[in-house]
Amino acid sequence: MEILDVFRTLREELGLAMMFITHNPALLSGFADRVLILYAGQVVEWGPVDSVLRSPRHPYTKALFESLPTNSAENGESRKNKLPVIPGHSLPSSLPRKGCSFEPRCAVRMDICREYEPALVKLGETHIVSCFKYGE
Repeated sequence: MEILDVFRTLREELGLAMMFITHNPALLSGFADRVLILYAGQVVEWGPVDSVLRSPRHPYTKALFESLPTNSAENGESRKNKLPVIPGHSLPSSLPRKGCSFEPRCAVRMDICREYEPALVKLGETHIVSCFKYGE
């Protein structure tokens, strides 16, 4: 966490903009202003960190956050729980594919997801998601 403090100090004192790439969204809270979630090289969700962390909308974002490790204290000892996983396998992004790239692993997929890639949909002024569940 010390390195994050250095980044935070540099950002505040010098007014820098930073791009921070991580697979651990928990590091973003209190550090980043916005978050961009990618799956297979495609934007699936984008918005203010607090909004996306509090209320993820894309099925991949939800699954990603649910698969973070947690520690639970039992009798004063820390014990690791089994890490949840996102079912299925990701396909190489270099392979041509029709439809939503997350569709084979998505728990809420619909028929349209196999045929078409969803467009970005504005959920508010600053929260955007790429999913047919939110299309018009």
